[in-house]
Amino acid sequence: MLLGDVLARFDDETVAAETILGLGDLALVARLRERAEAVGQSLGEYAASTVRCYAASAPDEEWITLMGVVTISSLSFCFGEHPATKASRPLKSPRR
Repeated sequence: MLLGDVLARFDDETVAAETILGLGDLALVARLRERAEAVGQSLGEYAASTVRCYAASAPDEEWITLMGVVTISSLSFCFGEHPATKASRPLKSPRR
């Protein structure tokens, strides 16, 4: 999935909330819920509006940095170095 597709899916508040919760980072979820409550929004509403705001106003330098992070994360995931894949299905052969 392309980054643009991910960002577009964040227009759906349910998808945004599920994505944030799916990260499994409880500290991040707690911070985002706190910020959402402060502005009277649900987690999904807050995530969706924050992504829309970033997409509309982020400078080029930030987009370039974001693309680098996404690329590195994607490569790590594909080659079994990402924590989510380490125990389940590394693509590299085990060392003997």
